[in-house]
Amino acid sequence: FTYNARAASKEQNNYYWNIINILSEELGYTKQEMHMTIKNHFNIESTKSLERKEFSNFIEELVRWSAIELNVVIPDP
Repeated sequence: FTYNARAASKEQNNYYWNIINILSEELGYTKQEMHMTIKNHFNIESTKSLERKEFSNFIEELVRWSAIELNVVIPDP
């Protein structure tokens, strides 16, 4: 195991999966279906490949998309 300081933080990952939880409950998807839907929508092969700054930008876009397109407001972490 090697630590990558540029990789997304545990807090970012936890917040992402909290968003997945909220959206899956609101929209009637399983968590895995919601995760795949989001990856497809944002054209991301793997969230694990995103560096910290990229992940932060992705989360911001996801929260905005959720509010505007899905009418689901995501609370701040």
